[in-house]
Amino acid sequence: MTDAAFAVAVNEPPEEDISGQFLVTSETFSTRGLRRADRVEKWERHNAKALLGLAAKSIDEDPLDATEINLHLPRLHFAHVSANAHVIERTAQHIRKTPADSIVMYFALYGDAFFYHRGGVRDLGPGSAIIWDTDRPFMRGFAKGLKELVLIVPKPLFAEITDDATPHRGDPFVSSFGSSRQANEFTTEIATTMSDAIREPERQDLWQTERDVVDLLRGLFGGASATGATTQFRLMNRLAQRHLRNPKLSAAMLANLAGVSPRQLSRIVAREGYTVPALLLEHRLELAMRMLVSQRAQGMSVSDVASYCGFSSLPHFSRSFRAHYGFPPSSVEAPASHHAPR
Repeated sequence: MTDAAFAVAVNEPPEEDISGQFLVTSETFSTRGLRRADRVEKWERHNAKALLGLAAKSIDEDPLDATEINLHLPRLHFAHVSANAHVIERTAQHIRKTPADSIVMYFALYGDAFFYHRGGVRDLGPGSAIIWDTDRPFMRGFAKGLKELVLIVPKPLFAEITDDATPHRGDPFVSSFGSSRQANEFTTEIATTMSDAIREPERQDLWQTERDVVDLLRGLFGGASATGATTQFRLMNRLAQRHLRNPKLSAAMLANLAGVSPRQLSRIVAREGYTVPALLLEHRLELAMRMLVSQRAQGMSVSDVASYCGFSSLPHFSRSFRAHYGFPPSSVEAPASHHAPR
């Protein structure tokens, strides 16, 4: 069993928000190494203290093999959970005994699962995120095990973010994340930000991380216009990079994808010193350079790379590439030239 806790000192927040030193507590707990008869009890005890009070039960003869990494920030709580096949349940009794007054968001990374509540059942797979009120009973099952991220948001903060302390009128709020076409940019960014913080907390500005996730939650429930400038620009970048290969990608199309007006989009990128066409061109040229110096481009002509990166014509690509890098794309050697022209 690993049961270690440590404090990570990060940048102090502005004085108007929190005074004194800003500390983040991280701890890891695992059932590995515990006696078989003790695993479920100690897993439940840890979760009641560190995450959420619930009951756990294995669904086959294998003992519960579960590990949880918890990262406690002043207002938010992140966790990464991995386990073999089992079922968990948060009953009315758990809620009375350990009320949480919070909203939970589960991000499925591996394994199919069901989410059962009084109003019905939802089947969820990797790339699905579900939001639920922790003080309403629910049951979850994982037939082949799971890996997931967990976000806990106190209800007062959630109400401040969304103007509603109960997500989606009491029904589960389901969103997609990852690389699929259905993925929600805000949900994807929340998952990515949490994963980075849990993996290497000592390398993160965790005060800013918490502010970013709060801002992304605003965007998830209120749209891009509800978020701050930094979050808006980061999301525009993600959308642009995802759709770069479409030669018809324009400011109007990008604005439509982001759910903002073209004028709003122009203001968002202008704050970072860009125009929308310049931002798209820079991303396309960076993608082209990565292609030219990578194994992926072997057997591809310069014209193929230009087309792959969303350029509508080879002459335009060549002129733009030379203007940006100082040498033509035909002079780039792959894969070990390190961007040097011949």
